[in-house]
Amino acid sequence: MAAMDFPASPAVGDRYPTSAVAGQTQYVWDGEKWATAGSAGIDQAAADARYVNVAGDTMSGDLHVGAGTGVSRLHIDGGNATGQGGLLEFDRGGGLTWLAGNASSLLGTASSDLIFWNPTAGPVLSLNATSGVVDFPTKKPTVAGQVWAAPLDALAYNGMQINGSMEVNQETGPALIPNAGDRVPVDTWRVTYSHPTAAFTVTQAGTGNTPIANGVFFQNFIVLTATTAMASIAAADYAHLLHYIEGYRAARLGFGTAAAQPLTIGFWVYCTAGGVASVSIHNRTHDRSYVTPVSVTAATWQYKTITVPGCTDGVWERTNQHGLGLFFNFACGTNFSGAANTWVNGNLLTAPGATNFFAAANSAVYITGVVVLPGIEAPSATRSPLIMRPYDQELLTCQRYWRPIVAASGAAYSATNIGILVEHRGMRATPTASVPGVVTCTDIYSTNPVQTTAAVAISVNGPDRGNYYFANFTGLVSGRTYWMHASSNPVYLDARL
Repeated sequence: MAAMDFPASPAVGDRYPTSAVAGQTQYVWDGEKWATAGSAGIDQAAADARYVNVAGDTMSGDLHVGAGTGVSRLHIDGGNATGQGGLLEFDRGGGLTWLAGNASSLLGTASSDLIFWNPTAGPVLSLNATSGVVDFPTKKPTVAGQVWAAPLDALAYNGMQINGSMEVNQETGPALIPNAGDRVPVDTWRVTYSHPTAAFTVTQAGTGNTPIANGVFFQNFIVLTATTAMASIAAADYAHLLHYIEGYRAARLGFGTAAAQPLTIGFWVYCTAGGVASVSIHNRTHDRSYVTPVSVTAATWQYKTITVPGCTDGVWERTNQHGLGLFFNFACGTNFSGAANTWVNGNLLTAPGATNFFAAANSAVYITGVVVLPGIEAPSATRSPLIMRPYDQELLTCQRYWRPIVAASGAAYSATNIGILVEHRGMRATPTASVPGVVTCTDIYSTNPVQTTAAVAISVNGPDRGNYYFANFTGLVSGRTYWMHASSNPVYLDARL
């Protein structure tokens, strides 16, 4: 073997011999001495393939820091069997994990998102790198074991819907409504259909204290039942539940402008038959509409959410008129069918391929928990009841559109007539006043005890003095003061959209 002739003034990292020779040891100058290059007597090429160079290197596999379960560790992964890529993981060994840069196999997010992941519960915190939205996907944050009221619960008064929990029912109570084409099962909600032979019952029903799903309590819902089936659907046939939202409530969306904002709709639905229903949004003239198909599983309560992009054109009311129409359609002919998930010209109620949910007799649809929020977020299923306004507040809002007057007073201005002022201040518009189905009123009382409560005819004149109606009664004594207590047959003031 030739004599070793090391360089006289080596620099750190210099090797001798300069190029590795098979079967011969190669040395490297570490600044103090010549040390054997590589490890365990292997040559430099083998060492480079096996070990990381401290001066910088590229790894072709994963780097794991730590040992096993229960030991904190760092894991940097370029990919795995589930298709994740560019993954940075800090793992406590079976505990909470921090994932950064996961691909669409987790949460459907972008490659630079940050996610805290629990091996049992799944994602508990996520930061979307594109939108900047921070979310708690599987469980909302708690303080001392209690669920926060914010942020979604605080949105209760932002809901554009009225009576979405189907609680307020001033007109009919929980009774079957006679078969007709346009009925109001609860305040501000209508059921309407068109079919030559079908017959329906519509009612407000309730569960008492029984949840409709695990931890989800809604006291009331609307039930639409086809007592006679819609066995076939002609082009002009339909059956749906609809809700008109006043322009003042919907104006914040800015529909009809370049700055139009999206809205998100959440609702609970139960159908005796499964299939594809449709939810649609309309302007007042029904010449702009947007339809979204919704898949429904038979015989189970389900929570559905959809987001509708803002409409940047068309005419949208912003005052006390019909500003936005919300339709839940469960049977529809081709006259009202068109492209899904896009704003179109015309009055569309459904998309091609939708199901006739009333094809069999006694088939039924239940709906409750409807919320219409500006923006792209809806409450989770279990929190959806918490975003509903309480009954007393919904009642006041509903009375802007319809209310009964059961007590009033006035003085007889002739031998046969009395004018009782019925105020309608605060209603959406000047209402129509009526006494539906009643031709006499027995609850008329006088300050003079001689006066009896004999039946007297009642009629309602048009509005007078700005915010009042006159309710006229005949068969009275002139000059006496009377008051009306008409709980069984009140004066109805109707200013519905």
